[in-house]
Amino acid sequence: MVTLAESLRAAGANVSFVLGDRGMTVSAAKQWHFEGVLVNPDLLYGPAQNLVPALRKLNPDLIIIADPQVVALNGRHWAEQAGARLIYEAHDDEAQLARDAGHDDDIVSTQADWQRSAALSADFVTVLTEREAQTMRRYGVDEKRLLIAPIGINFAERNAWGARPESKQLLMIGNLFYHPNTQAAWFLVELIGDLRRRGHEISALIVGRGPDELINCQAEGVEFTGLVRDLNTVTANIALAVAPLLVGSGQKKKLLDYQAAGLPVLATTEATNGYIEGAPGVVVNDNLDTWADEVLRLLSNQEHLTQLGQAGRDAIRQHFDAAVIARKALDCYRRWLTMPSAGTVIKPPGVDCDEPRWLSEHARQLGLGDPVLTATCDSIELPMQ
Repeated sequence: MVTLAESLRAAGANVSFVLGDRGMTVSAAKQWHFEGVLVNPDLLYGPAQNLVPALRKLNPDLIIIADPQVVALNGRHWAEQAGARLIYEAHDDEAQLARDAGHDDDIVSTQADWQRSAALSADFVTVLTEREAQTMRRYGVDEKRLLIAPIGINFAERNAWGARPESKQLLMIGNLFYHPNTQAAWFLVELIGDLRRRGHEISALIVGRGPDELINCQAEGVEFTGLVRDLNTVTANIALAVAPLLVGSGQKKKLLDYQAAGLPVLATTEATNGYIEGAPGVVVNDNLDTWADEVLRLLSNQEHLTQLGQAGRDAIRQHFDAAVIARKALDCYRRWLTMPSAGTVIKPPGVDCDEPRWLSEHARQLGLGDPVLTATCDSIELPMQ
């Protein structure tokens, strides 16, 4: 969301953030480069009225929320009290994510109920790919109130290193706590082990936070970096980027990260969801049993790797430039503001929300702390003075 926000601001929009305080430091609060407010999480997940004063002070035309449970519970009230329109930004098919993670039918159904309620409670809905757009249409969202706005890339921030076949190093980027990425990372560990047993000194760099049993697996030829702020530092000496995803939902930003660096990509069909038709710069192979031979074939042809990398970068520059996507989104937002409000409060019958799904997931991932700056107050202005 920050990349889109930066591009929207560059296109002339005034963008503010309401951030839940999950351990934000004084330094981070002072360096935050958007106007807004840092609030105690109780304001986000408690009674809707509690956040209204802060929202009125920001005076928004549009309130954009990505959490379907928050949209369904509080979003409609916030929008009406702040005199704004409500946009639900749907990043995934929530039911599909639950199904892929192995949850039972009751949980899958509950996730679908919350997302349907969010879609119908909002005035408008944005999605990342056509697949999620189909889900929103199935939930009853009118085409005039639906926008496909994919993740974009700011090319000025990315170095186009290109493929370095001599490194014999593969790259995977992702949140390794996310079930599809966890599966993919374990597969990559096994793939490297297979290739090295066959006498090929091929290695892998896996970027992202993940569960201890994965990142501490001590697999020969595999390095786990943890979280990396500047991806230019990990894309500079790579022969081939990979995305062996078999399940998932939404757009896979890792493909853009790879191709912005001019890297050739080996991926599955799932990994290319929302990508350009024909997947330029990507070798698509859904048979993971053949990936070892595919990797060897690709690494043996330096010219082909270079061509793939250039084709991919050229393609995403044309289709996924963040500035272009932001301008199109802003045009749509302005058009939506001329339309009447359409949302209504629709909470799934019999469904409680004691703890949001994302909150419980992030807690398991040790990605959240307790409120610090708002421990003794409800909110502080950002950036902090």
